Amino acid sequence: MKLFGQLPPTEHDPYSFKVDLIHYTAYCAVICISGVLREPSENLLVPERLLGFSRTFVLEILNGDGECCIINEQLHVYNALSTQVATCFKITKPINSTLTLHAQNQKEQQQLADTLKIITNLNTDWSRKCLEECNFDLKKALLLFVDLYKVDKIPPEAFNNNK
Repeated sequence: MKLFGQLPPTEHDPYSFKVDLIHYTAYCAVICISGVLREPSENLLVPERLLGFSRTFVLEILNGDGECCIINEQLHVYNALSTQVATCFKITKPINSTLTLHAQNQKEQQQLADTLKIITNLNTDWSRKCLEECNFDLKKALLLFVDLYKVDKIPPEAFNNNK
């Protein structure tokens, strides 16, 4: 792990990413992600380095519910190709971060309830009520909690009874 701390800081161009699904079964998937990254220079005399990368992951699919575990990976870094240099870091708009993920099954709903419980110190019942009110959207549930808390609409018994 010390090795990772010695690597220079990098910035990836998310618009350069390409993802290939190389192999897929009910138990295993192999994906390859490639793109461009840069190492910012430490001073104005040294130009930043543009590098291409290809990273391959072997994933074990757990329990058939879409949860995965990385069982192997390979990283290849190289000097960026001229075509990559010509097109990378040209788009400056931020990636739309309004993607909302909703719980797909009971296990995910329980994980969200546990997360909300930890963050807010609500008991299990109230954590679940907030999430149900917001269709299990954690961000909306947190905003609802803050709004209710500000106007003192959460009773004392809603907090941390370890229910």
